[in-house]
Amino acid sequence: MEFSFGNISKNRQQLMGIAALFIMFCHNSLYLPHWFYNINFNYLRFLFQIGVDMFLLFSGLGCYFSLSKSTSIIGFYKKRLSRLFPSYLIFFASITIAYLFIDRQIVFQKMYSYSPFSFIISDDLTLWFIPAICILYFVSPLVFQIIRKINDSVYILIGILVVYAIAIVLQVFSVRDSNILFLRIPSFLFGMLIGYCEKEGKIKKFKTFDIIFLFTVFIITLVLYFLLTKHKIISSRVIFFPLCVSLTVIIASIIPRRSVKLLSFLGTITLETYLVHVPILGVTDFISYRYIPSDLIATWFSNICAVILSVVVAFAINILSKKMFLRSK
Repeated sequence: MEFSFGNISKNRQQLMGIAALFIMFCHNSLYLPHWFYNINFNYLRFLFQIGVDMFLLFSGLGCYFSLSKSTSIIGFYKKRLSRLFPSYLIFFASITIAYLFIDRQIVFQKMYSYSPFSFIISDDLTLWFIPAICILYFVSPLVFQIIRKINDSVYILIGILVVYAIAIVLQVFSVRDSNILFLRIPSFLFGMLIGYCEKEGKIKKFKTFDIIFLFTVFIITLVLYFLLTKHKIISSRVIFFPLCVSLTVIIASIIPRRSVKLLSFLGTITLETYLVHVPILGVTDFISYRYIPSDLIATWFSNICAVILSVVVAFAINILSKKMFLRSK
């Protein structure tokens, strides 16, 4: 077992599968019987939002690799958006049709909530990730050029930490929901930094001190998360960036590279899983609580079914999008 940032690139597909599982877990409505009174699922549920930070880190890594091969910015944008919008448009059309049958009076309201404009205009978090990743795609070529211009991993890291500090300040002095994006930008930038280091051959194995430091950062940020969540001094999302980086490196270094096919499969449908899980969970919750008398059994049944159905539906959307739209290779 060797610890290195290079493991993130080598195991990216499986790590994206883990990120998908984290995201589904943070959406869950699970709780335990009363005798497990000391286990607060809300803390764990919120913590697993880190799956989004992981996905953004991998996206930053992928953007750097793509830009290093791309001959034009237009070509880069076309390739990135062709991987995003086909699945999103299928999902958006499906949701619109579903609400035409469920409740026509709110169909336009739901169309707006699931559109990219709701987050930008109204701070609506229903599907904030789509406009957020589009914004990050848009600025990626500029960030790529800045990284190439600086050409020093230490100074690039300092720049990322400055962005991280600004995001924390914005979180302290502003309560806008759009801050959810600002706190995630450092993870995306760090992914681009990893891409730069790998392309320039600057990835090195961690020494003993590096490994100790890595686990120290992970433990300290985990403790800080629970303290911030409990005392509500500031949003606990502020520690997601260091927690994301340390946890991702740890998982990437211990995960069996070829033996977990399920994770690799989930990694190919991460976007689609993110899109469909909450609506499907809403349906399974409605059915389960209506027909199962025990709330405890109903919620566990609902969440397990939602995970299984989300994977199936996400895979179907992924296949359909590939058949209906030409994707850049």
